Amino acid sequence: MARDYIRVKDWMYVNREKRTKPEFIEGVASFINFVREHDRIQYGMILCPCSHCGNRLHRKEEDVELHIVKHGFIKDYTIWVYHGEIVAPNIADNEEEDNEENLFPEEEMEEMIEVAFGDSNLAEDDHPSGQEHVDEYEKYMKDAKRPIYENAKYSTLSWFVQLFQIECLNKWSNKSFTMLLKFLKDSMPLGNNVPQSWYEAKRIMSDLGLNCEKIHACPNDCVLFWKENSKLKECPNCGVSRYKKKAHANKNDIPVKVVRYFPVTQRLQRLYRCKKTAVAMTWHDRAIPSEHGKMSHPRDSPAWKDFDKLHTIFSQDPRNIRLGLASDGFCPFSFNGNPHSTWPVIMMIYNLSPWLAMDQSYFLMPLLIDGPSSPGNNIDVYLRPLIDELQSLFVDGVETYDADKGETFTMRAALMWTINDFPAYGMLSGYSVHGYKACPYCHADTSSTWLPFSKKICYCGHRRMLEEDHPYRYDAVHFDGTTEHRTAPVPLSGKDILAQWNVYGNITFGKVKERQERPQG
Repeated sequence: MARDYIRVKDWMYVNREKRTKPEFIEGVASFINFVREHDRIQYGMILCPCSHCGNRLHRKEEDVELHIVKHGFIKDYTIWVYHGEIVAPNIADNEEEDNEENLFPEEEMEEMIEVAFGDSNLAEDDHPSGQEHVDEYEKYMKDAKRPIYENAKYSTLSWFVQLFQIECLNKWSNKSFTMLLKFLKDSMPLGNNVPQSWYEAKRIMSDLGLNCEKIHACPNDCVLFWKENSKLKECPNCGVSRYKKKAHANKNDIPVKVVRYFPVTQRLQRLYRCKKTAVAMTWHDRAIPSEHGKMSHPRDSPAWKDFDKLHTIFSQDPRNIRLGLASDGFCPFSFNGNPHSTWPVIMMIYNLSPWLAMDQSYFLMPLLIDGPSSPGNNIDVYLRPLIDELQSLFVDGVETYDADKGETFTMRAALMWTINDFPAYGMLSGYSVHGYKACPYCHADTSSTWLPFSKKICYCGHRRMLEEDHPYRYDAVHFDGTTEHRTAPVPLSGKDILAQWNVYGNITFGKVKERQERPQG
């Protein structure tokens, strides 16, 4: 009987060429349907059984299908025990049959608590909060084991997590969420642990999340009311009030502009508290190098290799984090009806494999700049908290627990590069991307011509980037009637750019001030 049972899944283990055949594709589809029927989808993710992930990492449905086709199933996984299949006694030699079909198994809830609170064995001695931290840990661990009501399928914590996930995905309002909680509490047996309101439920889940720091800002983008300016009620540059005028005397002060900052240190530390992600964070060091001349990951780029040569101590520990930053603005409303500008700042983690580094679930959003208009070149004002934190992470580092190796280490982080379109590049770098010298590569050697008919500047001279013996250099007919004999311009080094900035000294930011003359590099 066991042999007949396994023979049904003979399609699982075929050579690589046959994994693109209809039989294998249909088999993978049947596996995904099996997972759905047995409620093994967690947060929209499935435990990936491919030979690469080995039932250790959760991925989206479509990614799991692609991984199975690309890598094949993990060895000897003919019985899908991790995806809800009951193990028959005559097949598994009387293994335990206590497999609850819970969407959020108890062990995964316990792992989530470990990631949020750290090592329980060290919590009381090493954590700065001491006994209070231990009490919170025990409270959540108790909720992970206690059913939401007597003989319920879900534990209190897994029930909360699932309900919050549904609330976020469907964009429920706080009022509708409170109404649902009241209905569920009244409809369940007496003695249930369902909260009565959104506020009470949020308090229960708050310690598992990560904090958001709301920083007041000058409406003219002059300064942040932060650190040395935290107690001021007016902007020290333009004199504009920090708060809106009160309509009633009993109302609290309402800031005119608020910037939301999400500190990155704790978020990066949590990646190492979970063993699965701690292993994934050293992929760039463990993976097989790509072939000569090919780049399959940023680690193969000249910028990565040059950074390693300049900062040898940083590069010696593969657990130190390499980051990329991207930012751009968008209008969440119609431009005509309600013009508005929202600028999220996103960071990517390049320690991870390419398929994880570009996965949205691993993106960090440290900063959200929200206002009626774009910050423009004044975006430097809003980036200050992030830059200060990144400087501290690079120079001093932070003690972090590595769940994979079971030890603490000093985690450091470095911002390797930024990724932007050309206008956003000008805002973040401070370089003028308009005018006759708009090319940051050519700098002072930029070739440009004014076109009087279209009233625009045309940038020419690109043929000098070609090799010296390239035929286009000497083709005057098909270009501007001239031949090109100049060599390619030499881009500025980082030291050259800093030297130019130092000439200008302190720059005053703000939209009400006269436009500052920015350097061309």
